Amino acid sequence: MKIIDVSVIIPVYNCENYLQYAINSVLEQTIPPTEIIVVDDGSTDQTRKVINLYKSQVIPIFKEHSGVSDTLNVGIKHAKGKYLAFLDADDLWVKEKLEVQFEAICSNNVDMVFGYIEQFLCPELNEKEKNKVLKYKKILPGYSRDTLFIKKEAFLKVGFFSYNYQVGEFIEWYSRAIDLGLKSIILPNILAKRRIHRTNMTKQALTGINHYTTIVKSILDRRRQKK
Repeated sequence: MKIIDVSVIIPVYNCENYLQYAINSVLEQTIPPTEIIVVDDGSTDQTRKVINLYKSQVIPIFKEHSGVSDTLNVGIKHAKGKYLAFLDADDLWVKEKLEVQFEAICSNNVDMVFGYIEQFLCPELNEKEKNKVLKYKKILPGYSRDTLFIKKEAFLKVGFFSYNYQVGEFIEWYSRAIDLGLKSIILPNILAKRRIHRTNMTKQALTGINHYTTIVKSILDRRRQKK
């Protein structure tokens, strides 16, 4: 069987209800990855038990709670693949995600490949919550971790995710990648599906605006200093 030399990193914190679906969507890829690294950021629910169901299929890492950036960086430091890909524990990949991105990065002179992302509602949401989400577009260009497929060498040239942000760490990282001149393309395919549920809705409402403002300011400050 053909295998893509890619390390898939799944950061997880208290996601017992959805983690299985995320892992399965990686295992069901048309061309599987070299390794799947699941990094548990000190979960207090049954996440560890879910991970242990996949003992022979994933590389589990258990650590004390320290936030998403550190969790991602721990996974990257353990990764052995030539390429890196990421999936949030409550989201999904379409089956051909790795295959089409591998073909794209091999046939184009680029460092990283993105795709489109489709948002879907969790059945637990009530009508008010659903209406709040439905005002946003269902299908979006996926400039996000979930659709990123990147050469590990290129990622490390940019550096690890910043420890300064609770959310939006990818935006700050991507700005550094652009500033360094990394080349990318975005495929028209839907490659990932983002689950909208109460936990991530609440997290965004509580921390999103302030943190995104801080990130944008830090990006602008960095660029001014370079002029």
